[in-house]
Amino acid sequence: DALPICGDKLVRLWSTQLFQKDDDEPAKHLVQSLSKHVKVVTCCAWSSNGSWLASGSDDTQVLLWTNTGGSWTRQATLRGHTMDVLDVAWGDDDK
Repeated sequence: DALPICGDKLVRLWSTQLFQKDDDEPAKHLVQSLSKHVKVVTCCAWSSNGSWLASGSDDTQVLLWTNTGGSWTRQATLRGHTMDVLDVAWGDDDK
């Protein structure tokens, strides 16, 4: 399981499992950085089944990502917005 965090040109996927360090503080584990946006990533959302991730950006694009062979890769770029993409959401049927 991974938690997507955005705020610059990257979507960073962080592990949701806690790894213990010597001082018993929870450690963070970066799983992967997704780097196909050319401006600040403003939002991201998992599909309900967790197999897709959508990310929106100030570059006016929405990118669709999926995990193929243990690595997240871009599968589609949705173009056509005329302004920054401020939010993304999936329908109940993941469309």
